[in-house]
Amino acid sequence: MAKYISAAEASRRLGVNEKTVRNWIRDGILDARRIVKNGLDILAADVEALKRKREVYQDDVSDISHLVARIEDLERRYSDLEQKYSELIAGVTGKVENQAVSQPARVSTAQPSSVPQKSARVVSASVPVGLPDGSRLFADFAEEYGVPRGTFSHHIKVGIKGDRVATVKRPKSGRPDHTEYWLTPEQQRAALAYWERHGVKYSKSDE
Repeated sequence: MAKYISAAEASRRLGVNEKTVRNWIRDGILDARRIVKNGLDILAADVEALKRKREVYQDDVSDISHLVARIEDLERRYSDLEQKYSELIAGVTGKVENQAVSQPARVSTAQPSSVPQKSARVVSASVPVGLPDGSRLFADFAEEYGVPRGTFSHHIKVGIKGDRVATVKRPKSGRPDHTEYWLTPEQQRAALAYWERHGVKYSKSDE
């Protein structure tokens, strides 16, 4: 014979108040039979089945809450890393710019308005076809004026505060996958003016 229990006992087993049990009966979640006024008989098996469903649901909710908390933690960590990356990039850029404008002091004897002449100590490679006479490789030009090659390369590729030195880019002879940077006489004059403008110290090699 099936075992029946009261609404009060069902509420105790389910861990809810008796009013909730009666609402579930009204909503069809639990079946019950009325025995007297305000007296209900509920199948104990139905109560146990509902209890198991609630436990599974609570476990699922707990798992979802844990997953949401984990996602929020990862989002916070990503935001922190993104901020640190931005600060690192800003710091590196600032150091490069400071280094570019803080070369060892040398007295400038060159006049930006004059076309740089070849020094006896610095002989550039043969001028490629298509470039005007007097064009120079950027490395030879930097050496002639005592500016470190790496510093001048930065002026060409990155610049100082967005201001860059203009050059002519050409495939390297015998190595088409590499690029050479050449300066025409006009670009050489512009490079000297660039150094003057940004306070880069240079000194032309002795003839």
